[in-house]
Amino acid sequence: MLGDLEKSPYKGRIITVMDSVHEGSLPTAFRNLGIRSENRVIWTKNGIEHFYPKSILKKVFALDVPDIVIEKDRITCNGITKTKDELSVAVLSHMKGDFQHEDEVERFLDLVKAIV
Repeated sequence: MLGDLEKSPYKGRIITVMDSVHEGSLPTAFRNLGIRSENRVIWTKNGIEHFYPKSILKKVFALDVPDIVIEKDRITCNGITKTKDELSVAVLSHMKGDFQHEDEVERFLDLVKAIV
């Protein structure tokens, strides 16, 4: 899959990201591949949509405190339902200027910055 990481110049620059719900063998498989434990991230929630900036979700769903519900490919909040693709497009259209990432995303971005 990734080749021999022990000899790769990218060994320390590979990061894995898993949702809170993931196949149980993945962490072991990543460890066996040689991916450093500090480069293995497991989100506390299941679905990247939970980590979209709250300020942007408020705009998309016209709600002060967005509490999204994810069922398969559908995200619902405040009576509005969007597919994952539709929500990602809507969120990206608002990603201009200043906005605050969720704490877990900030820690992930700090990890990326540290290894680049």
